[in-house]
Amino acid sequence: MIIVIIIKRYSDIERINNITVKKLIVYGRRKVGKTFFIKRVFPNARYFFVKRNQEILDEETGRILSYDAFITLLHDLIKRREMVIIDEFHRLPEDFGDFIHTNPPQGEMILITSTLHLARRYLGTNSPILGYFTGFRMDIIDERDIILNLSNYISSPDTLLEFSVFLREPLLLQFLKQEIDPRRFSTTIVDMSKTIVPALLGEIFQEEDRKFLRIYEGILGAIADGKNRLGEIVN
Repeated sequence: MIIVIIIKRYSDIERINNITVKKLIVYGRRKVGKTFFIKRVFPNARYFFVKRNQEILDEETGRILSYDAFITLLHDLIKRREMVIIDEFHRLPEDFGDFIHTNPPQGEMILITSTLHLARRYLGTNSPILGYFTGFRMDIIDERDIILNLSNYISSPDTLLEFSVFLREPLLLQFLKQEIDPRRFSTTIVDMSKTIVPALLGEIFQEEDRKFLRIYEGILGAIADGKNRLGEIVN
C-alpha cells in the first residue's frame, strides 16, 4: 500500500512569510515541489501555466490562451491588483520582461521557473524588471522538516533517520510503502533511479534548449563511480 504524504515545508513557509511584498521569482531545480508549495501557500491566486509551445493555461477557466490574449488579461488583472502566479514563465517570449517593466504589478505576482540562468538574469543588474521582484530559491526538503513530517508515520528513531536522508528528495516520496523496510526501500529507489535520473536530466536539458546526449550520461556515470581525473573520465 502506498502512503500519501504531504510534506509541510515549515522552513520555506517561514522564509516566504518574512517577505513583506509578495513579488517573487521562485526558482530551483525541477521536481523539488515549487508549484505544489506555492499553490498551497497562495490558494486564492490566479494561476497560469505556460506550455512549451507558449500557449498559456488559465487554471480558473480551463481556457488555453494565446500569448496576446494572456497579456491582455494579465494587464487587466494587474490593474485590479489581483494576485497572479505564472508557472514556467521562462517559456514566454522575451518581450514579457518589457511588458512587466511598462506595467509593473500593483498587487502580488509570483513567477516560477526551473531555468536557473534565466532566473539569475531576471534578478540581475541588466534586467528590465530589476527592483520589481525578489528571488526565492527552493531546494530539496529541509532536514528538520522531513524528520518532523515523517515522525507522524515512522515510530522507530533509527528508521526515521534512515528514511529522512532519502526522502528529502521529493521525487522519492512516491515510493514509500505502508510496510516500511529501509533495506527494501533503498533497493527500490536505486532500481528506480536508473530511469528517473536520466529522465529528470533529459527534462532539465530540454528546458535549457540542449540535448541530453549519451556522452553527458557517460561523464556523469564516471563521476558517480568515483572517477575524478580527466583521463579516467575520458576512458
